[in-house]
Amino acid sequence: NLAAMETSMAEGFEDRGMKIDVMNKLLRTPGFIRLADLIGEDLQTVQPLVGVFVHETVDRFPALVDASMLKGLSQEAKQAQEAAIAEVAKNPALRTKGVEGSLESDPLCQVCM
Repeated sequence: NLAAMETSMAEGFEDRGMKIDVMNKLLRTPGFIRLADLIGEDLQTVQPLVGVFVHETVDRFPALVDASMLKGLSQEAKQAQEAAIAEVAKNPALRTKGVEGSLESDPLCQVCM
């Protein structure tokens, strides 16, 4: 869930803790900025679907007529996510040097979480 993800990216895994350095660096990468923009665009696109919760007829819900559009959103988001992770993997500032303990302290593992 979202709360667990936020806690996993906080210093010392503290609830409401400050973001770890890796997260702060990640937020400034072009790939992550693109991913955030894409998610914002997707939210605008699917906003009409919220009405499904009050749709009280047996007729087909109008916003679901074009199911291919929704599948396209999912594919585009997956590609943007993979691109952001690849960008981080290439960034030397986000790599550990040698064995430094646990996976929790490995920057790439933190990003992939």
